[in-house]
Amino acid sequence: MSELHRSFEHLASDLRAAANPERAPQMAAYLKDQFPVLGVSSPERRTLQKPFMTAARTAAPDDVLDVADLCWHADEREFQHVGADLLRVRAKTF
Repeated sequence: MSELHRSFEHLASDLRAAANPERAPQMAAYLKDQFPVLGVSSPERRTLQKPFMTAARTAAPDDVLDVADLCWHADEREFQHVGADLLRVRAKTF
């Protein structure tokens, strides 16, 4: 398992721990109930994902794509945002 994969597992745990069930219904309604959400705000998500993005800067391109795929296939919308941010950070690589 690569360092990026381990970092993603830590991030996933941190995001789930930061879930806000009181805010989640409002966020899901904003998204027209198309996606399940954890209820983590974007600023909070970005703070939580900083160590993950640091690991992503030096990760192998195949690991980046693999983890982005994991993000995209996760149920909660916050993970798709993480995956998009990951690809944005490494856009020049591809």
